[in-house]
Amino acid sequence: MDDKYLLIEKYRLKHENFEPMKYHYKDGFITVPLWDADFLRHRSSGFILDFRYLQTITVYDDFMALCRELESYENNRGAVI
Repeated sequence: MDDKYLLIEKYRLKHENFEPMKYHYKDGFITVPLWDADFLRHRSSGFILDFRYLQTITVYDDFMALCRELESYENNRGAVI
């Protein structure tokens, strides 16, 4: 599988954990349909991931490290970190 599609595959598996967003100059980050999104907000951590940044991840292990970090927030939901 091509590395650039890994995020999309991960998103498909756990799409309920992400909120598609774009930036509006007056309103800040707003929720939009996925087709119109420039960012994904990870619900558990609050991290906002820019698609342009995600495109720069070309090493599989780096991508998996990001996934593990995000999943650690899901696993610790409600816990004080």
